[in-house]
Amino acid sequence: MSLKKQLISVPLWAIIACILWATAFPAIKIGLNYCGPFTFAGIRFMISGLLLLPFWIFQKDSLKISFRQWKFIFSVTIFQTFILYALFYLGVSLLSAAIAAIIVGASPLITAITTHVLTRQDKITKSKLLSILFGMLGIVIITINKSPIYGGNYYMVLGIVMLIVGNISSAIGNILVSNNKNLLNIFKLTSLQIFIGGFLLLIVGISFEGLPGIPTDYKFYLVLSWLSFLSAAAFLIWFILLKRDDVLVSDLNIWKFIIPVFGAIFSWILISSEKPSFIIILGMMIAASSVILYNIKWKKLHNNL
Repeated sequence: MSLKKQLISVPLWAIIACILWATAFPAIKIGLNYCGPFTFAGIRFMISGLLLLPFWIFQKDSLKISFRQWKFIFSVTIFQTFILYALFYLGVSLLSAAIAAIIVGASPLITAITTHVLTRQDKITKSKLLSILFGMLGIVIITINKSPIYGGNYYMVLGIVMLIVGNISSAIGNILVSNNKNLLNIFKLTSLQIFIGGFLLLIVGISFEGLPGIPTDYKFYLVLSWLSFLSAAAFLIWFILLKRDDVLVSDLNIWKFIIPVFGAIFSWILISSEKPSFIIILGMMIAASSVILYNIKWKKLHNNL
């Protein structure tokens, strides 16, 4: 594949994955009205895994999985699905959908720091750090407007901490996938890690939340169907990008600065209690512009290759 095609395809698919993830925030808030967070997450991800199952079962790839591959699958499952989404669902249940989207949007900074510490080839550069700090400036502007510390809302503080720890877990999961590019078929990895992670979340949900009832409202099944689809699609896209030799984990995760932009917009459209304000819109614009600035710089650096 030519460099020109790579420059086009990576941003395009990264944007698609991030927009898909952004739609999750209002959908989750709606779904949590009918089901506990762990139970809801477990059902969602088990369905997502099943959606991808046919794509690798009917491929020529062997159905056999070695011990090393199972170890890899479970490692990705724990960090990328179980820990991440256990904390994500709990955190979202304590925050407004728009603010949750904004906090999760800070993940590029967490990922850059994590990859800098844990890997040799993915270090923080000046241009990357500048873009991340610019993106974080947008998030700081937004959070000052809704400061949980000075407002005395300790549940909101707890929710923010949970989402930050979830970001760290996600970064470790991304590193695992990137460092084992050729170990496992991407459809097999994605479907199994999502399904197993969902199963573990469901067990925890039933243990602490009890057996779920059967909702009769069609809205529950609409959001569950959409969340299951977007998880399968977004995870698959993201893992495919992580397995590319020309993609670094921290570079790819800078695109996540657009998640709070679309997440907040979707929340304002779909949830009547979520309202925009000038300061939040300003912060969103600054956060999103960091992605544009970094990718302009990245393209310039590769023009002579």
